[in-house]
Amino acid sequence: MTGLPIRLKVPGKDEVFFTEVSTTSFRFHGFLYVEDEGLRLEWQGLATLEEVGITGVTEREVPLPAEEVTVPYGELRAVRFGGFGPWSFVELVEGRLGALKLIPSADNGRVRCWVKMSDRAMARALVADVAAAVG
Repeated sequence: MTGLPIRLKVPGKDEVFFTEVSTTSFRFHGFLYVEDEGLRLEWQGLATLEEVGITGVTEREVPLPAEEVTVPYGELRAVRFGGFGPWSFVELVEGRLGALKLIPSADNGRVRCWVKMSDRAMARALVADVAAAVG
């Protein structure tokens, strides 16, 4: 099966120092694949660091390495399609503590994989395939 293109939303972070303010934002994109042994996610990202200090403003981008994880179907409790319009997502819910912890946007045992409006049909098909495997 062709991979479903996804985006992972990860909150940035702000740090305030004595003479400097630093902001880091993250962008992750990747693919979801339905495979025999489980649901495979692969992603890579970019961190943008902006620093404002007494000497000026600097901005730099740091590429983050490509990573992947295969989550066995037995470790997923649910896979759902949600959202509406351009804000659609595939939500993964872990069935075992820590099953999704390696994914950057994991929060309270859930991961939302955001999809483009043009990929909604593919996302629904993926959810149906995984839901059948999860049971």
